[in-house]
Amino acid sequence: MHRTIRVFLGLSFLFYFGISLTTTTYSLFLLSNGLDMLEVNLVNTIFHLSFFFLEIPTGVVADIFGRKVSYLISIFLWGVTAFVYASSDTFWGFALAEFLAAIAGTCASGAFDAWAIDRLSNEGYKGSLSQLLGQKNKLKSLAMLLGGVLGGYLGSVNLALPWMVLGAFMFFKVLLTFFFMQEEWEKKDKEFHLWRSLKETLRASAVYIRKSQSFRQVILWDAAFVFALQAANMQWQPFFLHMLSSLELLSFVKAGIAISLFLGAELLVRLKGRIPARRLIPALLFGIGSLVALCTLSLGWVFSLSTFMVHELLRGMYYPALMAYLNEDMPAKQRATINSVASMIRGLFGALGLVFSGVCAKHLGISSTWMISGGILALLGLFFLKRKPTI
Repeated sequence: MHRTIRVFLGLSFLFYFGISLTTTTYSLFLLSNGLDMLEVNLVNTIFHLSFFFLEIPTGVVADIFGRKVSYLISIFLWGVTAFVYASSDTFWGFALAEFLAAIAGTCASGAFDAWAIDRLSNEGYKGSLSQLLGQKNKLKSLAMLLGGVLGGYLGSVNLALPWMVLGAFMFFKVLLTFFFMQEEWEKKDKEFHLWRSLKETLRASAVYIRKSQSFRQVILWDAAFVFALQAANMQWQPFFLHMLSSLELLSFVKAGIAISLFLGAELLVRLKGRIPARRLIPALLFGIGSLVALCTLSLGWVFSLSTFMVHELLRGMYYPALMAYLNEDMPAKQRATINSVASMIRGLFGALGLVFSGVCAKHLGISSTWMISGGILALLGLFFLKRKPTI
């Protein structure tokens, strides 16, 4: 039991550390290869659209062949993705890498957590699963802080270097996962059919969605969030590099983001449900959008950076609050299915937001794009706050 927990937390830390190596310099790397901001966003759109179409099929693959196999495929493909990125210098090369990354992401989506939860359940684990997942999130913040700082320094040497290190790291992690992640998987019988399972999954999802007002409300909130914040997600690197003029300093901005997200999650825990989620989440949307817009005011880099970090703190509160509310009354047997559908819709609106913010950045500039995107989110948050709750 304790071994399973150590393996779960250890492999989680290594994964997030590896992935974060490229997060400080991602947009800068693409821009250095001749892409403009619209093309940078379109590259990432490939990931979101592919994720949208692959989420449920790859989930079924995990159900057939086991969570370990699915997770191993994911880690291997992350390694391939990194080397494709490092060796590419064209839009279509990067698009191929994002497609592979989407397959990798969907293969791991939920599979690793499900492996740990099922294995601990079989071992008679009596502890709190939410506390265990909370430990994982804390390690994620630490891993992304360390990986982001290291990635920034690697990028200052060569912008392709973080990708090469990530590729080698992920191939090494495949070996660690193979030896340390244990699973006794019961194969499906011969009557099991992939497409039949897909139909059953989609049918169960449709029934729940039709009946659940809370699910539809969550989708509205999250659609607004992911659509409006693609500008900040993709453009913070060139935005602050222009102010700070140093990749090394940019790596500390990434560290600040990780710390702010961690503090936001901790603040949410300390609130202990004092504010109902149906009021808290729209208020967070309003605050996040307003702060993104305020970042663009010409009041100096200290003001812009401080405002951006507060916005990240609120983002650290947003996602745990949203997921807790989404899963609150969800039937256990349909939980994985409904979360997959929510993830698919999130990917779709993320893709739309990438195209919108990319077009705006190309023709209006980054500051104007942030003002527009932040304003949209703030107004929608205010609308949701004023709207009479239906849930």
